Order: sequence, then C-alpha cells, then structure tokens
Amino acid sequence: MSKLLVTLRLTALCALVALLSGCVATHSGRRALILIPSSQEMSLGEQAFKEINAKEKRCTNQQANALLLDIGRRIAAVSPHPNWKWQFHLFNAPKTANAFALPGGKVGVYTGLLGPAGNAAGLAAVIGHEVAHAVQRHGAERMSRSLILDAGMKAAQVTLKDAAAHDKIMGALGVGANVGLMLPYSREMELEADKMGLIYMAKAGYDPNEAVAFWQRFAKVTAGKAPPELLSTHPATQRRIDTLKAALPAALKAYATSSRLGRGMALSVPNCGASTMGTPPRAASTAAPAPKPAPKPAPSSGGRKRPGR
Repeated sequence: MSKLLVTLRLTALCALVALLSGCVATHSGRRALILIPSSQEMSLGEQAFKEINAKEKRCTNQQANALLLDIGRRIAAVSPHPNWKWQFHLFNAPKTANAFALPGGKVGVYTGLLGPAGNAAGLAAVIGHEVAHAVQRHGAERMSRSLILDAGMKAAQVTLKDAAAHDKIMGALGVGANVGLMLPYSREMELEADKMGLIYMAKAGYDPNEAVAFWQRFAKVTAGKAPPELLSTHPATQRRIDTLKAALPAALKAYATSSRLGRGMALSVPNCGASTMGTPPRAASTAAPAPKPAPKPAPSSGGRKRPGR
C-alpha cells in the first residue's frame, strides 16, 4: 500500500471520528488518530515497564547509571512534559545496542548501546529520540490503528492483563514480548522522533552534530545486518542521517542558547560489576597466579666450615 493511500485513509478516518475527539494535535503539529485515553496509556506504560524490569537484569555500574540519569533528566526538563514521572533504567546486555521509551516517561537503555553512542552527546541523541516517541504518543497512535483494524476490540479492552491482546499491546508500545527486542515504529514516526529528539538534545546542552556522528558510527556497527529500507519499517540509516543534517540549522540555534555541554565524556560498554565506566571486567581464567613464597634458607649446622682444597 502506498504512503499516499495510507495517508488518505488515515485522513478519512480522522474526519470520521473527529466528532468523538479521536484526532488530536501532537507536539509536532501533526494530527494523529489516538483513541486511547491518556490515563489508560500511562497505566499501560507503568505495567509494561514493571514487566520489563522483572525480566531484564539491571546494570549496577554507578557511573554509567549516574550519567544516564543526568542526561535523561536534562532532556526531560526541556520536553513538553517535564513533570511526568520520568525513569531512566540501564539494563545489563552488552550485545544489545538498543533503547526504548514507554508512555509516561519510562525509558530503558541497554548497555550495548553505550559503545556506539561514543560519548555523552551520542547517548543524548538516543534518549532525545526515545523521549520524543513518548511525547508524541506514538505507542497510543499504533494501538489506535490496531483498534481500527480489529473491529471487535474496544479501547476500554486495551489492557496487558488480557492474555490474548498482551503481545499486540507490547508490540504497539515498541517492545517485544520476549523483551530485549525493540520493535520499530513506522518510518514517519521514527523520522519525526529523530527531528524532535535533535531539538531536545540541543536545548539540553548537547552538541546536535553528535546525533549525525552517532548514526554514522551505528551504521558501521550494523553494516551488513540491517535489511533494505523497503523491507523494514525502520528508515535506512543514510536517510536518517540526511534528515538530521537538514534539521541541524534549527537545532544549532537552540544549542547556541543552551548550557553548551558539547560532546561530554567518552563512552564504552560498561562493566556492570564495577562502579566506574573504565574498569575492565575480571576474567578468572586469565588471572595471574599468586607468587610463590621464597624458599627459606637451610638451618646452620653450628659447626666450623672445612677449608676447600
């Protein structure tokens, strides 16, 4: 189905339910079909976040957590919803380069993402993107589209307690039922979050040029692994980079009036068993053996030495 046809159908649906206040103006100015009440959406976000925290292992690295919390709070403060109950959790998954956001400001980052992030500003680009998903209510918008397609389902029935609908709802919120699998939003939503997140990170004081640098690094890490854009709902990496470059002038203006934190500290995948980012994990199999004590000298016989011949 072409993008134009989808847009026309959604426009027609918006016109149909306008009297029921089904179409809302989002913070980007785009009108979206959202049939899920905000209070119900927040409740779903809370439930889903509790479920993920019960399944996933949290990273206890103090420095990494403090950095994530600091960046998250700075970006939340410049978002349209600074008073949400924002939470930023770091999950111990060195091979998972991913992040997610749930309704109401519940953000999760997997430790495998900190390497490609490269620095604090790169991580801020990711968090800004995820915060934008939550602000734009993209999860509720996808659930609303599912309700339109499933004529027998009503908005009041959208609950994670419904086993039959559980996986559908988690998918609409952007997370897989197995957790660790972050499901992409539509290309339109992803690009919208990219542009809005760029402004958020700039207002929070992080150099917006690092958003482009992050995606360039991420492209190298995922080279040969991502499907072509036509086979995926994620925009191709180069398209994201081009979109961000086009949005840079506005972001740089916002950055010029911010606290200008620049790139921030360099990042790598943290050892979750340590307190600082730079402490390498210990491997018992390669640890050097403890040195053996020097042998004690033989006790003296007490007699006189015989002269040599």
